[in-house]
Amino acid sequence: MIDGGKYQAELDDFAEWKAATNLTFYNPTDTTGTGEIQTYKRYNEKSGDSYYTVKHTALWRKYRLDVNEVIKEDNSRKFYLNFRGSFHKSSQGGSNWKLFTFNALADEAEIVCSKLKLNPRKIKIQNIELGVNIHVSFNPSATIGNSFINYQNQPFCPYSRDKTGKKLGAYCELSHHTVKCYDKGLQYDLPYFLLRFEDKWKVMQKLRCTYGITTVDDLLNYDKVYKLKELLITAWDDVLVFERINTEGLVLTSLQKHLQSHGDNHHYWTALKEKNRRKMNYQRNVLRRLIDMHGKGYHAEVRNKIEQEWELCFR
Repeated sequence: MIDGGKYQAELDDFAEWKAATNLTFYNPTDTTGTGEIQTYKRYNEKSGDSYYTVKHTALWRKYRLDVNEVIKEDNSRKFYLNFRGSFHKSSQGGSNWKLFTFNALADEAEIVCSKLKLNPRKIKIQNIELGVNIHVSFNPSATIGNSFINYQNQPFCPYSRDKTGKKLGAYCELSHHTVKCYDKGLQYDLPYFLLRFEDKWKVMQKLRCTYGITTVDDLLNYDKVYKLKELLITAWDDVLVFERINTEGLVLTSLQKHLQSHGDNHHYWTALKEKNRRKMNYQRNVLRRLIDMHGKGYHAEVRNKIEQEWELCFR
């Protein structure tokens, strides 16, 4: 389901809008201690014009709101609202480990639009996260660290420890999006294993062109949001999960034995890709089939539960 995101809308009249929303904004002041409101000078390379910006910031529910006041040389002004946060967290009081349905998403989006006096068709989505929390049979944090090898042959990077010292999982950042896997149960001290799998899109071109997701109004469209399951499933299919199987009594080929010895090292796959991409894809498939037949089936388990959880969100 939809989780965090960043959104933008243009305001016609900031003072009038601020009065209508009854929100309290503050401005960053000069760091030298003069108390003056901080301004930032900008330069437009295309037009050759320079302008100043003043930032106005407010916090509401679980969202951060920034209004950028753009002041041109002729003293004309424009106001752009940027707000970011999680529909999921805001809807559930600051946590995001419980089921978050499409109906709850629509309700939260309507609350936001009502409070901010905005038309959902005019709120552009700048980036967005989609993901699910799934109950699994294995310890997510341990398995992610030991068995999640790469995504599209790019190695996972471990998250730094959080404020409580917990090491929750890993992520893989590509040019347009970032895939994240982490231990939601450990994050919230839950008495069961809960894995979070997430796909964050920071470049919206694919979602706009393929799925028609451009504005918040599109997030109110059941069919459009439901189809995003394809993105999540495709992302998971591109994750290589390694399992060391019990080979006792099995007759393995030399390649299968080789992959059991080397397939848990992302450097092996990187080198193979550089040498022969077709050979790399073949060996990945051989390893996956071997694990599916004789392993514990972590990859298949997660895939099935991603689908199941997504379906629950739309009942």
